[in-house]
Parts: sequence; structure tokens; C-alpha cells
Amino acid sequence: MERRLSESDYLAGADYSIADIAAFPWANVGRWNMAEMLGLADTVATKPALQAWLDTIAARPAVVRGLAALDI
Repeated sequence: MERRLSESDYLAGADYSIADIAAFPWANVGRWNMAEMLGLADTVATKPALQAWLDTIAARPAVVRGLAALDI
């Protein structure tokens, strides 16, 4: 993902798409839980394009509402 997102704003190109919608929940969980559970260093922090993408998607109004509904 880091390589792709260093070349493009979104996973499938210049526009937000179903690829981003589908990948975000998994990547977001990975941001907070998977590295710790697997005993890895904070891998997202070492990937600036992935971190920026996660922050961009998380700031979208519909995502904010969805995460708030889940109390995340």
C-alpha cells in the first residue's frame, strides 16, 4: 500500500473509490492493533503515504459518522 499511495492519492487512482472504502477498515485496524498483536514495530508510522491516506479517509464526513456510530 505504501508504494501505491506514494504514487497516487487513493488506491485505485486519483479519486476515492470502492477500493479505498474496502481497504480502510482493515488498514485502520492494523494501524492500532495488528502491529502490537504481532509484536512488530509500528509499521504505519514508518510509512508516510499510508499514514496520510489513513488520515485522509478517516477525516471524510461519512467515515467520521460511521466510526462515531461504532464508538471508535
